[in-house]
Amino acid sequence: MGPPFYAGFLVAWTIVYIAASSYCTWASRRPLQDGGAALLGAFFGALALAAGATAAAMLSTDSSSVILARVGHAATMPAPILLVQFAGSGDKSRSFKMLVTTGHAIAGVLALASLAGSLDAAAHGFAGLGIPSRLGQISAVLLAATVLGASYFVGRSRSRTTQLGLGPFLGACGLSVAAVYDAGTALAEAPRPPLILAGFAVFTLSLFIGQIVRLARRRERLVAKTAELSRKSKSLAKSFRELRARQDELVRKEQLAAIGELSAVIAHEVRNPLAIMSNAVATLRRDPDTEARDTLLGILSEEGARLNQLVGDLLHYAKPLALERQSVTLYDLVKKAIQPVDAKPNILLRVSQDRNLPKVGGDPLLLRQVIDNVVNNALQAMSAEGGTLTVELTKTSDGGSGVALLVRDTGEGMDTVVRKRALDPFFTTRPSGTGLGLAIVARVVEAHGGRLTIRSELGAGTEVTIFLPSYAEKEPARLGQRLLPIVEPFESAEARDGSAPRKREAS
Repeated sequence: MGPPFYAGFLVAWTIVYIAASSYCTWASRRPLQDGGAALLGAFFGALALAAGATAAAMLSTDSSSVILARVGHAATMPAPILLVQFAGSGDKSRSFKMLVTTGHAIAGVLALASLAGSLDAAAHGFAGLGIPSRLGQISAVLLAATVLGASYFVGRSRSRTTQLGLGPFLGACGLSVAAVYDAGTALAEAPRPPLILAGFAVFTLSLFIGQIVRLARRRERLVAKTAELSRKSKSLAKSFRELRARQDELVRKEQLAAIGELSAVIAHEVRNPLAIMSNAVATLRRDPDTEARDTLLGILSEEGARLNQLVGDLLHYAKPLALERQSVTLYDLVKKAIQPVDAKPNILLRVSQDRNLPKVGGDPLLLRQVIDNVVNNALQAMSAEGGTLTVELTKTSDGGSGVALLVRDTGEGMDTVVRKRALDPFFTTRPSGTGLGLAIVARVVEAHGGRLTIRSELGAGTEVTIFLPSYAEKEPARLGQRLLPIVEPFESAEARDGSAPRKREAS
């Protein structure tokens, strides 16, 4: 292989190295890239400079050929260190970092010494590659040792993160042979072109081929994995359809069970009024002019109203809620709900509200029904002996700006059993109740994105707190999220403050 042919070979590979360095540098700037692409970019950049300068030195006939040859030799020095750094990129140990740093320092010193020697040789008019100097011999030996170390790291990295494979390792072995050959010719003081650049070309070619093979195998694995995922997806879709069918069947069974339970409750609630009405009608038929005629008619009217209330509550509970959210002044609804308290002389009333209370977002008709139910429950709990009814409106920022409505009575309160079932539909402790009041309250408050909290103890009264988001929150965070109601005993004796009778106060 003559010098012109070898120079042309190096020129061709200089173009390849420039293209490879440009691509790796571009790829290293893409997101989610590690430092491997940047190291390869520097590696190919050093080889491009080394191959280009060496080719120019071989084609030149004046004294500048010495400088170009030494530039090519100096550019070759860091290439093996960069290869070691790339092959061991998964090694984060301190010893490996010290090894790489030391290698770069030695390569830099040798490169500077080589460049300094080239300037001296050019000043004395030397041309061509010439006989290697003592420094050139030392650098050739060190370069061969570095290449052998790089080949070792390439072989070791076959099972590491870079996954170079067998091809690049064989190429590294060829590179090692070329480096050892150059060291031998340097020690023998033979003026021959450096063969290590041909070794780097072989390694680069094996690296490209290895990556192509690796990508082809990865594509085959991805195709197989895609087919497997497709089969599993079809299996999951079939399982999902079966699960959905069973779920629908279970829902239908639960609905039928709920309808059966509801029918039993309704039958029980309706049977008593109907029996009383039937007895009253039978009595009137036997003796229309009986003295108890007015009493029997009153019983018919009362039980008919009770049945009408039961049917109305049931329809309201079963009807889907359609909110018409608008700005509502909650205190106006409270004032209308507490008007019946004036007709009860044994009930003392406390009403208070914070200053600059924000408006809430909600349906005024549904919110009025909620307040009426809570206030009526409090009044009925104190109907026997009387007591104090406390109504407070306060600003709150618990998970979002809004208003908290507190209604506290000094009635008999709830024991553990009653608290546990307080929100169950059709559960009531009153002979004339339907048991749907608190269930409707909880449902309406939840639909408004609020929360219902009930605290009560037997003999300590009951405290009902309703949080409603303010109208300023066009889409409050609580809307669309289910905040479970809370039913619990009082936390402390201070929480029951307000049981003593007080004079009526109004804001």
